[in-house]
Amino acid sequence: MPRTRTVGDAPPEVVARYEDGELNAVAVGALLGCSDVTALKRLRAAGAAIGPRHGRPRTRIPPRLVRDYRERRVGIKGVARAIGSSYGAARAALAREGVAIGRRGVAVTGNGPDPGRTAARCLRSLLSWLRAKGYSREQLAEVMGVTASAVTRFTAGNDSPDRGP
Repeated sequence: MPRTRTVGDAPPEVVARYEDGELNAVAVGALLGCSDVTALKRLRAAGAAIGPRHGRPRTRIPPRLVRDYRERRVGIKGVARAIGSSYGAARAALAREGVAIGRRGVAVTGNGPDPGRTAARCLRSLLSWLRAKGYSREQLAEVMGVTASAVTRFTAGNDSPDRGP
């Protein structure tokens, strides 16, 4: 015959602190001098509402890390290392914070690549094509309304074209 033990109820003040979210099952167990599993049994016996996470605290991400992730300074792996959790837990926590996560764990910051870089790349391609068609540097500058030296700098990838006077 299996051995059974009677589990006493948790004190009302501990139940109240648990239900307010101030304590999790591990903390309740430490207060009551038992394991977290026994603490959950005692909380249930006292009538506490135990959620589906069984008293485990949710992973919290500091706002600074959420901002760094959104600005693509750190990836999900970096967030996971910083908060001491797994990749999946960090990804789920970021999703709970309302962060849009792309296919490769990269923050979604718009509808594609940076528009400024894309525009510059397209303009460089157009200038190269026009040069190949026989336009001189001066003709390109005149069409664009910039100086000839600005066209040279821009096609070399050093700068964006400056508007002339």
